[in-house]
Parts: sequence; structure tokens; C-alpha cells
Amino acid sequence: MYDSKLCPENIKAAIDRHVATGCPTGDFVRAVLENNLKEAFMRADNFNAPLLGHIVAYCYNEIPSPCWGSKVMVQDWREKTKTAKEEVTK
Repeated sequence: MYDSKLCPENIKAAIDRHVATGCPTGDFVRAVLENNLKEAFMRADNFNAPLLGHIVAYCYNEIPSPCWGSKVMVQDWREKTKTAKEEVTK
């Protein structure tokens, strides 16, 4: 069974920044957020590859579904958060 609590802290931080601000992530985290399994495995290092199930569990259980799941959803989320930040600064 996969446990979102076993997601590495640095990966959680990158995912949480994406959720909060829409900031771009590294290629590995982007592939996870885009639900691109093949790319995520290809980009994972030796530490994160065996933890991939826990990382996906973190996304599934802990972050809003509109901000991940496909390339389009990730891009839309970044645009949405960018627009929200622009509105706040006006």
C-alpha cells in the first residue's frame, strides 16, 4: 500500500509550491503532476524511483485534483495561479 506520508520532503515542497503559486517544477515532478508515468520513471533518480507510488499517493490524497493529472491541467493551474497573483498585485 502506498502512503502519502512517505513522500520525500523535498518532493512535497516542490509539489506544494506548484499548488500554492503555480511555479514551474523540475522535470521529474512535472512528469508526476502531468500523470506521465513513463516520463516520471525515466526522470526519477535512484532515490525517488522506488518512492514513486508514495509520491503519487501524496498528489492523489493531499492536493486539489484540478492542479494535476494531465499536461493541460498543470498548464491551466499555472495560468490560473498566475492570473490570481496578478489580481492581488493590482
